[in-house]
Amino acid sequence: MKQEFQDGTKLLAWALRLAIVTALLSCTMWAQTSYEAEGSGNTLSGQATVMSCSGCSGGKNVGYIGNSSSNYLIMNSIQATSSGSATITVYYCVSGTRSVYVSVNGGAGTEYTWSGTSWTTPVAASITVTLQAGSNTLKFYNSSAWAPDIDRIVVAGGGSGYGLLPNGLRDKYKWPFDSASLWNTSIGSGAVYQAAGITSNNGGGYTTYFHPDSDVVIMAPTAPQTSLYYNGVGWNGGNRCMSQGSLLDTVPVPANYVLANSGDNNSTAILRSDARTIEQNQPFTRCNASGIATTLVTFSDVDIYGTDPSGAHGGSGLSALGGTIRYGEFTFGKIQHPMKVELWAQQYYHCCAYHWPATTVDGYANSSTYGGTNPNFGPGSLLVLLPSFNVNSLTTTPGKILAQAFKDYGAYAVDDVSSNGWGLIIEQGPNGRVLDEFSGLYGYSMDQPAAGSAFMNDLVTIFQALQIVTNNSSTNIGGGGTRRQPAPPALGN
Repeated sequence: MKQEFQDGTKLLAWALRLAIVTALLSCTMWAQTSYEAEGSGNTLSGQATVMSCSGCSGGKNVGYIGNSSSNYLIMNSIQATSSGSATITVYYCVSGTRSVYVSVNGGAGTEYTWSGTSWTTPVAASITVTLQAGSNTLKFYNSSAWAPDIDRIVVAGGGSGYGLLPNGLRDKYKWPFDSASLWNTSIGSGAVYQAAGITSNNGGGYTTYFHPDSDVVIMAPTAPQTSLYYNGVGWNGGNRCMSQGSLLDTVPVPANYVLANSGDNNSTAILRSDARTIEQNQPFTRCNASGIATTLVTFSDVDIYGTDPSGAHGGSGLSALGGTIRYGEFTFGKIQHPMKVELWAQQYYHCCAYHWPATTVDGYANSSTYGGTNPNFGPGSLLVLLPSFNVNSLTTTPGKILAQAFKDYGAYAVDDVSSNGWGLIIEQGPNGRVLDEFSGLYGYSMDQPAAGSAFMNDLVTIFQALQIVTNNSSTNIGGGGTRRQPAPPALGN
């Protein structure tokens, strides 16, 4: 789809089901906890001291860490619900580059080298540590050189991980579909690769840019039923807010959720009131709280417990839920599923074939609009990084997160950006927007990062290294063979 740029007994039974679903939603909400470096319960040794910091959380941070084994910060009472891996986002300040060692619960320290441009503007870096159930300590130190100042930390996962229930099984609201679904299958050792030939260039008269496209994800089966009406505006720049035709469906949408009129794709996945069936449509719009919603076209329902990869991306027929980078995954520090990517069909997609798992191409596809020369490249193509790709060669935390996901799982081409850009598909919806999460974590926007910026440089490195898995098929997902990552746990709710 073309994208515009400027993302009785029965009553008792139903009541019981509603109570169970509500309880599950309540107890499985993904949690993160923030801890301030200057907190009164922490240990500051030697010259380590609380300092004023205009851009820091609470206006303070802890500085003068390092340059001696006596100058350190220990953050105490870091809580975890269970033992295991957790992602910690450290917000630090530094002008230049400095190293810091982090020790968990008195264990051996791990060295991290972090860069920044200001002593008053925090930068985020994600690290993965092993916590014990209950209370933990984190020590920041450097015995031989000065370390960055520490503002705060945010602990995600708490020893369990993003998208997991306390029992270790998957939460369908955050990590959906059967374990065998292609949306949960990593690249195999039998994959056959061909260079995708993606380049940063001046096609169309301007330098390639990066613009993420947002899928609307509404996982609220107990929300009020909302009327979804036909609106024929599509992508012509008109008003999508009003009904222009028949009632297409009724779907559960939180009363306060609004998605304003725009020219965005708004491929949408909505979990119905049975808490298992996913309705998909495009482009979803809801201009007033508690009001009607509109869309141009609806697609066949799929089962959140199933393996059907289809959905509301009009340029490929692929899912608006599977493959979407979800709100909370950047904070967790890891994307554990295939992603979805968009490219300029005029440069890369070959006329006019689609590749499994895609089931269609854009209605406007012809030899001019689909101008690529590689017959293996088009909607449905699986793009990956080679096993030899050095993720640590990148310089930004989000760049490394994306590269690892491309390396382990890859991304399916789902749409045309219709101009000289690249895009990945990220979540927006009542749960939050990945765009906001990203800027809050890293201090810069995910949308159209500046040419030459560290994040854009990482994206250029990633996209120019992408390969097509030419033997990806329904019987040979990801090329088959030994998987780079194991299948995820079964769904637990």
